[in-house]
Amino acid sequence: MAGLCITSIGDVPLPLLPQQEKRIKSSKVSQLLNDACWQNTWSIDASKLTVGLLVYVPFQSSFLTRKPQSKNPSWEASVEDLVKSVAYKLGFGPNDLRAEMNMLLYMEAGSRVDWCVDDEDSDKCVGVLYIQLPSAFTGGEVSIFSGQSDDEGVTETFDLGAGGEAQFACYYLAHFADCQYCFEPVMSGSRILLRYTLMYQGRGPTPSARLLQESISPLRWAFDNLKPMDRMVLHPLCRKYSSSRLIMKGLSALSSDHRSKAEAIISGAPGWTVLIVNCKLVHKRETGYYGDVIKSSKASSVLGVYDVEGRDVTAAEKPFLKGALDFTSAARNHSGVDPGMVLTSNEGVALGDSWGSGSLTSSDERYYGGHNKTYTYNATFLLAYDR
Repeated sequence: MAGLCITSIGDVPLPLLPQQEKRIKSSKVSQLLNDACWQNTWSIDASKLTVGLLVYVPFQSSFLTRKPQSKNPSWEASVEDLVKSVAYKLGFGPNDLRAEMNMLLYMEAGSRVDWCVDDEDSDKCVGVLYIQLPSAFTGGEVSIFSGQSDDEGVTETFDLGAGGEAQFACYYLAHFADCQYCFEPVMSGSRILLRYTLMYQGRGPTPSARLLQESISPLRWAFDNLKPMDRMVLHPLCRKYSSSRLIMKGLSALSSDHRSKAEAIISGAPGWTVLIVNCKLVHKRETGYYGDVIKSSKASSVLGVYDVEGRDVTAAEKPFLKGALDFTSAARNHSGVDPGMVLTSNEGVALGDSWGSGSLTSSDERYYGGHNKTYTYNATFLLAYDR
């Protein structure tokens, strides 16, 4: 469980108790924010904070903060892992970002943030990361607008566990520095947020939401201009992901390259359903004595369907997919030049890299004057559709 140690206040168990709320507001290290954006919110500079893990000691009435160093290494390691995940979601490499904590924010009933944009001094500031420590509150939804005008852009709203699991876990929210954002008023209780500045340490100019918007606009235009009967995209990942891994991690189970393709589809086709589909293809081939093909057949089946969060939606989606898609034709030869996207073979070896040649199994049956061979492929596909 995350915990705090605040200069002049001491160890602070979370969620906050009423006496800690009063001490934060009255502390000499806290500052009340009432400006054009932030309303009725208290801040404490990062230099006055230690973030670590609170450990309850039996038979004692207090919480203690482990501090083998100035900050708990477990917390720092967790934040580093989180920043790598955030980097990917914002379109960076895992080592392109670093996070610098600059303040703690305390919000109570009535606290809010009106629509605003962060104005950071450093030209290497690429965004902001908020980590919400365990807090018991209602209301306070956060909205992020990524766009340059009302006609072009998307607004996403997050409740960050308000009124439920927020008091038992940490939540996070990250956005580009040039995105507009707002916090709706907290209705009851209180919340604690740690604010980090995300600094860009990659090569080239500092990325922004505007640059990202400009780069995906052609993709979005392409999706928007598809005819209603064609509003479906199927992309083979050329390998097989296990169902257990997909259920545990959802979209994060995919490799960085495959995940970037999925994120591009999600960004370019807002409102579309994006699924991860595991399929099997069985290719049977019968040849004669001289190798001439007597009979060849291919049949595919859907093994499992998962949404981007890792939920198993096979029962709900499989009937639709069976009628809408023929996965058998979603294969190509190893050279990638088969115009019909049809699985082919060469000298008795099946070549179907769209179907994950690494997961290929085969069986042989020889008889006088002929040869039967069965190839079984397993592969994962990205599917996006709008219906």
